Amino acid sequence: MGLFNRLLMRTALEASNEKPIIKISPHDLLWGYKDKLFQLGKMVDAIPYEQFGLMVSKANVSVNEVTVHTGQYNMSRLGAIVRYNGDSNVTHWGSDECNQIEGSDGTQFPPPLVHPGARLTVYNRDLCRRLPFDFKSEGEVRTVQ
Repeated sequence: MGLFNRLLMRTALEASNEKPIIKISPHDLLWGYKDKLFQLGKMVDAIPYEQFGLMVSKANVSVNEVTVHTGQYNMSRLGAIVRYNGDSNVTHWGSDECNQIEGSDGTQFPPPLVHPGARLTVYNRDLCRRLPFDFKSEGEVRTVQ
């Protein structure tokens, strides 16, 4: 980060009396929690959510327009995000690679991509970035009845 951005971030953290690393429950991280920094961010950018959480955009109605591949002509592109609010990239980060809108929304992946050694990419709208997930191993899920 440049000097100005570091100073801005430090000022925002001090003004909100927040820490850069917080301890919250997994439920709050997924489904949302009130956060002073998030509220400050809402004043700068038109964020349509009241709380910050990784799954908030999945549980609420969004005003954003997302264009995705259907997989009709190429199954390996099923669910891949093409545009977000008409844009094929964002401008928040310092490199073209980081600004790419790439991957799915995390709810579906094309069958050919889910295999050992695969890298699945999810675009997280709240973080304005893509997140790579590498396949490590298969496992079993046991349901409790």
